[in-house]
Order: sequence, then C-alpha cells, then structure tokens
Amino acid sequence: MSSASNAGVLVAALVTAVIALLAIFQTKRIIEQNEKARTEHSQASLDSQNKQEEYNRIASESAAHQARSVELQREAVERANRPMMTVRYLPPQNERSVLELEISNAGRSVAYEVRVTFEPDLPARHLDVLNENSHPNLTFHKPNIDLPRTVFVGRIFQTWVPGQCVTAPFWVQHMDYQVGDRASLSAEGIPANQLVRISYRGENHVRYSDTFELDPGIWAAMLFYETDVKKQRKALEKIAKAVEKR
Repeated sequence: MSSASNAGVLVAALVTAVIALLAIFQTKRIIEQNEKARTEHSQASLDSQNKQEEYNRIASESAAHQARSVELQREAVERANRPMMTVRYLPPQNERSVLELEISNAGRSVAYEVRVTFEPDLPARHLDVLNENSHPNLTFHKPNIDLPRTVFVGRIFQTWVPGQCVTAPFWVQHMDYQVGDRASLSAEGIPANQLVRISYRGENHVRYSDTFELDPGIWAAMLFYETDVKKQRKALEKIAKAVEKR
C-alpha cells in the first residue's frame, strides 16, 4: 500500500474519531439537558403539589372554622330561646314573714315535662312541732309544708309557659335560728341549704336539669326578728315622743 493510501486511511480514521467524539459530546449534552429538564419539571411538580396541599389545608381549616361558627351561632340562638326554669326565695314582706318559694320559667320558650324534686326530701308534716319552733307571735292552724308538697312533689307539669310563676309558702324561721348558720333548720325541719332540682325539656327535645340552693340568709337584713338593741331603740323613740307631747 502506498503512502498516499495510508495517509487517506489515517485521515478517514481521524475524521471518524472526531465525529464519534462529537456524537458522544452531543449525546452527553442532550442527556444533561434532559436530566435538567426532568429535574426542573419534577421541582415544578413538587412545588405545584405543595401549593395544592397548602390550599387544601387552608380550605379544610376554613371549612372547619365556618362549621364551628355555624354551630356556635346555632347554640347561641338555642340558648337565647330555650326555656329557663329558676327557683328562688321571694323577699319577705316583714321580719316575721314566711319565705315563699317561687318557681318560674324565665326563658323565652315553653318548658315541657317539668319535674321538681327536693334534696333532701321535704320533712313530714307536724303542726305541733311547727308552732313550738316558730316565733311566739305566729300561730299556724295547718302545717305550712302541706302546700309546697301538694303543688310540687310527685307531679310532672306537662307545659310551663314563659313568665309563668308558681309560689308556695316554704321557710318558717325557727325561733333559735342564727344568721349564717347553714346547718340550721326551719321550724318545720327544712335545712338552710335546701336544694331544689328541676328537670325539663325544650321544644327541640333537648333535656335540661338545673339545681338551685335555697338560702334564707340572703334576706337576712329583712327577715330576722327584732334584736334587743332594736327593741331598746324603739322604746326610747316612744319615750321621746311621749315627752314631746307634754
């Protein structure tokens, strides 16, 4: 083979090698570009997925807040319009008055199936005990406890309209009662911390149960009998008026 032929073969080999290198470089570049594109696409997909998850979280929290707000509004409307049974002692008319028990519906809707129970139970009726324990100026001809027992004990009031009040004489002060003595009893044996439980339901069939404590001490300034100091003051006032008339 001649030198020219050898040179031609060499050149052809070099060209082939260069073309191969260019092809390899181009292929590598394409691969890198594809990897970069895939990476960017994956990142974009991940960012989009994260954004979608964040949107879903915000939407879920917003829906939960809205549901809670609706529930709170419903509860507020229900509380504002529900029946509300209450128990209290009415203020005495004078310092020897029997305290009257008042049970009323202070709510804005009808109470149904109202049941009143006393804890402890009301004492047994004893007229002699009542007159022995009450103030000497008071005389009872029948047990005071009869009326509240008849009106409330063992009964179920099928309906109790808003504003309706039922009263009954209840607490007859014991002659030895001391102001603030929560362990004391009335002249008939009713404790000074008597509990009254009322159970009932509303128009929406929701059931309620409330317990109230009856404490005669809340009317201490109006209820209790004249003290010796008060009697002496009145006696002095009478003497002063008698002297002025002379």
